[in-house]
Parts: sequence; structure tokens; C-alpha cells
Amino acid sequence: HTAYRRQRQMCIRDSYNAKMIPTRLRDHIFYTAFAPYKNPKVAVALVLENGGSDGVVAAPVMRQILDHLFVPQDGPQLPPSQG
Repeated sequence: HTAYRRQRQMCIRDSYNAKMIPTRLRDHIFYTAFAPYKNPKVAVALVLENGGSDGVVAAPVMRQILDHLFVPQDGPQLPPSQG
């Protein structure tokens, strides 16, 4: 039992703790999308360093990427997304 107890104490002491990571390093976003919805032609992965903890920053950036891919540059612009 002594070896087991010692190993368990080491695991607990050395375990990962998110509070040990500085706040500035915790707020990264990994955001994915595919389009068009019914018959996807592209998949996009977006990583934003220090982008916050939700999609408030990532969603508009992803929208710009998808607009660039699908909206003709000389055509009419799509209205902003309602979110």
C-alpha cells in the first residue's frame, strides 16, 4: 500500500491545473465551419490567439473568410449576419 500511496500523491501533486496557466494564455479560440450547408465544398479551421472565450470575435472573422470564398468580389455584398 505504501508504493500505491506514494504514486497517488505524486500524481495529485504534479497534475494539470488550469489555474496555473496565466490568463493571457487561456483565451484562445478554435472555431470550425463548413459551407455551403447542404453540399459542403470547403471546411475552415480558425485559431485566434487571445480571441476571448466565446464566438463573439471568431464568428465575424469566419464570416469574412467565407464571404471571401463565396461572394464574388465585384458582386453585391451580403447583409451582415444577425447574431
